[in-house]
Amino acid sequence: MLNCCNQLNNWTIMSKHIFIGNTTFYRLWSNAYQLNYLIPYVIRTKLKLLISGTEQEQLEQNDLCAKYYIQYPKEQFLLRWSTLSRLSEYARKTTI
Repeated sequence: MLNCCNQLNNWTIMSKHIFIGNTTFYRLWSNAYQLNYLIPYVIRTKLKLLISGTEQEQLEQNDLCAKYYIQYPKEQFLLRWSTLSRLSEYARKTTI
């Protein structure tokens, strides 16, 4: 079944057949049979689903990217600002 879904590029059905019930990544890694047989399909499925995600997933990914690009400069500014001397008025003006 998994090989058939793999050939047909049907990643959502493939993912549903692998993650039945309460199957987790930890459970897949702990069992030797699942490690040898299912892990290649799991990795391929998850990567393909992430790459060709739904529109909502892509919007959420863009939101995360936007949040990162806002948060990172803010953290860098606060880090630089905290290392400046309180008495160094010129350094504070040039940092702002």
